[in-house]
Parts: sequence; C-alpha cells; structure tokens
Amino acid sequence: MRSARSTAEGCAFAPPQWSQSLSTPHDALFRHTFGQPEHAAPLLSALLPPVLARAIDWGSLSPLPEAAVDAQLRDRRCDLLFLAQLHRRAALLYVLFEHKSQPDRWTALQVLGYAVAAWQERRRRDPRLRRLPPIVPVVVHCGRRPWRASTQLNAVLDLAALPAEVRAAVDAMQPQFTFTVHDFARRSERDLRAMALSLHGLWSLACMQFVATRKDDDAAVAAAFADWADVGRRVIQSASGHDALAAITSYILQTTRLDRARLAVVVGRHLGDRAMKEFVSTADQIRREGFAEALGQLLTRRFGPLPADVTKRLQQAGRAELQRWMARAIDAASLAAVFAD
Repeated sequence: MRSARSTAEGCAFAPPQWSQSLSTPHDALFRHTFGQPEHAAPLLSALLPPVLARAIDWGSLSPLPEAAVDAQLRDRRCDLLFLAQLHRRAALLYVLFEHKSQPDRWTALQVLGYAVAAWQERRRRDPRLRRLPPIVPVVVHCGRRPWRASTQLNAVLDLAALPAEVRAAVDAMQPQFTFTVHDFARRSERDLRAMALSLHGLWSLACMQFVATRKDDDAAVAAAFADWADVGRRVIQSASGHDALAAITSYILQTTRLDRARLAVVVGRHLGDRAMKEFVSTADQIRREGFAEALGQLLTRRFGPLPADVTKRLQQAGRAELQRWMARAIDAASLAAVFAD
C-alpha cells in the first residue's frame, strides 16, 4: 500500500517553524505543535468519531506540502491540511484552528471555502482525477466562553422570510455543509488530562485553554502554569524540549500580561533553573535577532540593498555592536560610515 507521503507528488515538507509570520499567537502555537504528525495524530484520533479514527492509518499521516496547496490556502496561516490513508485510499484530513473570544458564526463558510480550494487544487494537479478524496473538517475551539454559534452553513443563509415550501425548495439547492466543533472551553482540566495526547500537544492545549484565558490576572496565569508544570517538565526533557519551551513561553508573553522577568521567575520555580536559563537565553536571542532585522531594514531603506558581507555581519554581531550601528545609521552619510571603526 502506498503511503500518504508518496501521494503528495514527492514534495518535501518542512514542519512549520515558530519564526513564521502567522496571524495570531494562538494560531502560531497550534501550528507549531499540531503541524507535526506525532502530535496531530493523537489529537485527531481523540476527536474524530471512533469508527473513523479506527479506519485511518495514523502512521501515514503527513502534512500536505505547501507546494501542493494553492495560494488561497497558503495565505490562511491558521489552517493545517493533512494527507492520510483511509481504508487504502488517500484521504485529506483538514484541520482548522480558530481561537476567538467569541465563536464565529461564519466558520462554516470559511471551512467550506478552504475545502473547495483544496479540491480545486487537487484537480488542477491531477487533471485525470475521476473522484475527489473526502475531506474531514476538524474545528478546535479554545477560549473563555463556550462555542454557541451554529455549525451549519444554512444558518447564515437568508431564508427565514420565505414561505415554508419556497424555503424548502431553495434550501435543497444550497450546499449542505456542517462541521463538528471540538470545544475545549467545555472541557475541564481533568478531561484534557484524560485524553491520549502527546505530552507536547497536552501542554500546548493546556496553555491555550487554561493559562492564556486568565490573561488579565498575573497571579492566575502563574498558578495555571504551575498546575501544568508536571507536563512541562516532561516535555522539556524530550529531544524537542528547547523548541517547545521557546514556543510556550513566547506564547505566554504574547497573550498575557506577564513580562519576561516575572515569567523567568515562574519558569525557574516550576520547571527548574536550567529551563529558566534556557528561557532567558532564548529571549535574549530573539531580541537580538529582532534588533538585527530592524537595523537591516533601516539600512536598506537608507542605502539600498545590502551587500552579502553586511548582512552576514548583522547576523553575527552582538547586541552592543548592533546598538552602536543603529545609533550611527540614523544620520550616517554612507553605509561605510555606519560600520567605521
């Protein structure tokens, strides 16, 4: 049996990195974690109907290469599209993450649009295709308030004013589309812990549902982080622990009021001094890289495209050097003057 990876036209896939430009911190953390099959498979297996979960070969689950997704989908950074074997056929598993303080009544229209775009791209790439692979939409919601919006497309159609027989006739001609929302706002911490997820997946969902939702109360954020520290300690001991810690701490800094100094104390207290030092080191590196990027943009605006040796120098410089060059770049007469000894 062919694996799902072989059906994607042999295109290599690079798992989404934390540094990608994404729409929100919530989307970024979800993609960072569940863009990886080893974390996506347990989540999907837990959320899908058991009969479907049993029919999927989870070992074949692989993200659809970006090259095999059309521009409309690539621009939607909160989407994850997977390919898997379903009863010896290639089936597309579509994973959409929407994180909103209030449920979105237009989600059915969004998901249908993404599905149609994926099908159209599939046909474009294989004009001889006789049948389309099924798409399974999986909508995950994390937030303070439970999801109450409709999950059916016909709920947003303007049919209410029509006589019943006319409404029924018109409704029968509309796309019949519905989805199931997996609402973590309705799950307790015990419910989440009981799910057979990867540790990284469990920690990410816990931070989205039980840490970030307490964003207005620093003490509550710190307490919620502590409640899940047992999972965090196990995650950071794994081979990908450094990346996981960077993703989680970056997420907390962006979604709560905790500053770096307070978060460093919380990390050290509950995850250990080594994790705290890694967090501080990563935060310093992110700030340095951001400073270098800003300086590069300023220099490019003032003096045009930068030579390769200048770009390399910016990438390798320490923060003190970058600050000195930034001060000079404001009114320097030439690029050489910025870097003059």
